[in-house]
Amino acid sequence: MDLILQDFLEHSFSSLSPREKMLFDKILDETDLDIMDWILGRTQPDNSEYEALIHLFRQAKTE
Repeated sequence: MDLILQDFLEHSFSSLSPREKMLFDKILDETDLDIMDWILGRTQPDNSEYEALIHLFRQAKTE
């Protein structure tokens, strides 16, 4: 998780809106296992606002 999120921070975080940055901070309060399951598409987050950021995490993971 740290590698995926570090890459995202380095390449994409600065382009997020203030709202997305706030949601990013909220996502970090979730468990690593939940975040990984969301990125891998195993489960969906209960908070639907996370979905756009999860999509961006997936893109960062594949680049």
